[in-house]
Amino acid sequence: RRAAPRMTRHVLVTAGASGLGRAMAEAFLAQGDRVRVVDADPAAVAACPPELGAAVLDVTDEEGVARHFAETLAPAWGE
Repeated sequence: RRAAPRMTRHVLVTAGASGLGRAMAEAFLAQGDRVRVVDADPAAVAACPPELGAAVLDVTDEEGVARHFAETLAPAWGE
């Protein structure tokens, strides 16, 4: 029996620049998913590898989240 082809997922990991969030982001990336990381800690974001597409973002700022989606995520993910 053949396995169904796996779809590439688009994954946004909040608080993903360090610790458990970073480990999750790297695991999704290793599976072939398209990953973006956001985190409120600029130093942690700066330490992320470029393939995580990390950005500084406070997810409690609704306008900032909407702007980030419109300016960064939607164009990168073709939405």
